[in-house]
Amino acid sequence: MSVPFVSGIQRVVREGTKWLIQHQDDQKWKIRLIRWNREKKAYQLLDNERYLLWLEGKLAPEECNADQMLLPQQINAGSIFFDIDSVWMNDPNRGYLLSMLSHRGVKIAALIHDIIPITHPQYAHIDENYLALPKYVDAELAYANLIFTTTNYVRDEIYKLLKKLHYAAPKFALAPLGADFKKCKKSDPNIDSEVKQIARSGRFLLSVGTIETRKNQRLLLDAYDDLQGQGINLIFAGRIGWEGQEFTERLKTHPKYGKNIFFFEGKNDETISYLYQTAFFSVFPTFMEGYGMPAVESLIYGTPVLLSDIPVMHEVAGGFADYFNPSDPKQLANLVLNGLNNQEKYFQKKRELAYYQPQTWKQFGESLAEGICGII
Repeated sequence: MSVPFVSGIQRVVREGTKWLIQHQDDQKWKIRLIRWNREKKAYQLLDNERYLLWLEGKLAPEECNADQMLLPQQINAGSIFFDIDSVWMNDPNRGYLLSMLSHRGVKIAALIHDIIPITHPQYAHIDENYLALPKYVDAELAYANLIFTTTNYVRDEIYKLLKKLHYAAPKFALAPLGADFKKCKKSDPNIDSEVKQIARSGRFLLSVGTIETRKNQRLLLDAYDDLQGQGINLIFAGRIGWEGQEFTERLKTHPKYGKNIFFFEGKNDETISYLYQTAFFSVFPTFMEGYGMPAVESLIYGTPVLLSDIPVMHEVAGGFADYFNPSDPKQLANLVLNGLNNQEKYFQKKRELAYYQPQTWKQFGESLAEGICGII
């Protein structure tokens, strides 16, 4: 509730909490939303109905507050304390908090989105956020009764870490992310007119996601240089993240920038939807992911997708995608050429995508509820 944008974890938290609130009457438990108040060193309880109104943009965050504060030591035995947000930077310290709650008979559940900064530190920015994450993960693994992951890949990575730490394994539950969003029509008036004009100017490759080293957009630009003369454009859409400035500078000084290569930052959902719908290929050259939502979004829109040949991408997209070595730009370029030169095969792939069935947020919520009921 404290960030001005909705992406990644923010969307997961919103969809998950909304479903749990709306269906709590069907469960053996009641959900109370809490967020830490640094000034009062206590949890502020939120009013569930006001929170739902905030999700609809009808209230400010502070208007969601209930007239009650809760000290950590006031959380009753038999309760379940569920960490679903990106809380590793939050007070109170999870090592202290989870130890105290566990010893008081409170059960611990957590949704761990990934542990990439621990397993692949080369893709992490060494700052307070990076330094806090291992301590948070360590505390969750030490005290959690239940850990949710969004993929089997992340679960397996956590199992490896548990073995190294000599910790007993908690109960695990799989909760794949939902992707049943409202599809925007190509005629939607909220679509950025500049983007629409450029998208209509010719076939294009699309890369959606934060510009950063781990996402590996550099490879896509290298592959594009091998595709000169093929009559295809390249569009990046996202925001600039850690170490993204160097790539962005290279991008904007490219001789084709503004002619055949474009970068759109901070565009609305309707505009991103339009790009997905009109792209020739969506390309996701990431080195490492916990899930990989751009791949799923591409498939939902029926756009053929080219993905890094890494385990988590196969788990998410399976046989609906084509794969390339994320260190080999020529392999990626060849996949694009195959699509350009073999239209029959390309459109057959598009027809196959009609059979793709994404996970829904309803299924995500049901997975959370089932997991929680399993530790009551």
